[in-house]
Amino acid sequence: MLKEHRSADLSNVVYYRDRCAGSRIAPDDLDEETIATADVLHLTGITAALSTTALNTVHDAAAIARSRGTALSFDLNYRSALWSPHDASKTLRRLVESADIVFATENEARLIVDGANAASLARAVARLGPSEVVIKRGDRGSVATIGDQIYESKAIPVRAIDPVGAGDAFAAGYLFEWTKHLDPERLLITASRAGAYAVTVDGDWEGSPTYNELTALASAGGKVIR
Repeated sequence: MLKEHRSADLSNVVYYRDRCAGSRIAPDDLDEETIATADVLHLTGITAALSTTALNTVHDAAAIARSRGTALSFDLNYRSALWSPHDASKTLRRLVESADIVFATENEARLIVDGANAASLARAVARLGPSEVVIKRGDRGSVATIGDQIYESKAIPVRAIDPVGAGDAFAAGYLFEWTKHLDPERLLITASRAGAYAVTVDGDWEGSPTYNELTALASAGGKVIR
C-alpha cells in the first residue's frame, strides 16, 4: 500500500493486492474450531474482492460460523479499486443476509438497498436479515438499528490527521463492547472513541487506542502524560 497526502484534506491510497499473500487464502486455511469457539467472527468485503479463493474462504467461514452458533459480523468495506459496484452488490448482499451485525457507510449501504438517509438505510439493510446494522458517518457520527430501535451517536471532536483506519477502529470498539453484552449506547460511544483515536495520528493502525485510553480522549486537550 502506498499512501500519498496531497493536501490536509485529501489522501491518495494505492493498493497492490493482486497475487498478494492475502489473495491466496483458501478454504483449507480455515480453522473451524477457532471460529466455533469465538464470540464473533468479523469479515469484510475487502477479502471477498481479492480473488476467487478468498471469496470462497469468506463464504465458508460464514457458513461455519452459522453452523456452530458463532455470531457473524460483516463490514461492507467496498473498495472501488478492487471491483465495480455491479460486481460487488450481489456478493455483498449475500454476505449481509447471513450476518448478525453489519457495518456500512451510507454509500456502501446504497450498493444493496435504497434509502433517503442513514436511518432508512439502516432499516432497509436490517430487513435483509441482520439484527444490528450500524451506518458509519465519519465526523457526523453514526446511526444504528438494534432490535427495531434507532440509535444515534455523535462523533467525538478531534483534530484529524489521517482518516484511514477509522472505520476498522470503530468496528473493533463496537464489537469489543458487544462481546460484553453492553447496551447499544455504550457500544456506539466506544466505537466512536476508537474511531476518533485512529484519525489523530498518521497510519492505518498506529492510532489504535488501548481500552483504558478511550475515556481520556475527550479531556486530553493537548496534555502530556509523564
